[in-house]
Amino acid sequence: MRPNKKIITQQGEHCSAGFVSTSTNGARDVALVGNIIRDIRGNYAVPNARDPWNGAAIRHMASFGLNNYLVDNTCYDTEDGIVIQNLSNENACAIHGNIISNRTKASGYDLEIEQNMSYASIDYNFYPADTRIHWGNQIYSLAQLQANTINEDHGITGNPLFINAPIGDLTLQSASPAKNSSVEGSIYQRFNSIYGLSIKVDQQTGARPVGIWDRGALEFGSSPIINIPVPVSPNNLRILN
Repeated sequence: MRPNKKIITQQGEHCSAGFVSTSTNGARDVALVGNIIRDIRGNYAVPNARDPWNGAAIRHMASFGLNNYLVDNTCYDTEDGIVIQNLSNENACAIHGNIISNRTKASGYDLEIEQNMSYASIDYNFYPADTRIHWGNQIYSLAQLQANTINEDHGITGNPLFINAPIGDLTLQSASPAKNSSVEGSIYQRFNSIYGLSIKVDQQTGARPVGIWDRGALEFGSSPIINIPVPVSPNNLRILN
């Protein structure tokens, strides 16, 4: 990856692994924003080729990559949620506004930070009721993470109330606790400051926020943005009687 290069991807499903970065060595401002990741199983790999890295929605190797962002993703029906490796004093990772739901492996983790946890900034994420967070040498619930660290002051647990998750519709219902419960992540302004472009859209390319910012990849009530081309003046126009 080249410096100052963003990764803004879209959707992964029915795979042995979700989004995996093996290294961000020398890169900066690496981001995974607004993705839908569902139905991830390690045993979907080619027979006898299961990799210990499989099964996670996002597994990010943050080695020496300045400014990592995992923001507003929706992860459903995966063995593990978000796994971050190789944080150090030369990088940092913001994990913000993600929905992690329906972890399918009882011994899996909704969030895992292996070491140097002080370089992770984590808030406004949504977890299942039985949250398992691997924090260095500790296994925490969300309440324990909040009590023992400075992270997730606004993290919540429960049922995000998707429209119809089993068939892949991860749109939020109107009563979803993930609706109107977040704030804009820092990646949006960062992207705009570098490229002069706005990426304030959801997975369906609808503008966000609609009112107050929602968690996850789909903004409730957002409509697709339609770009209507400006009419071009006609050439060689003639009036015939």
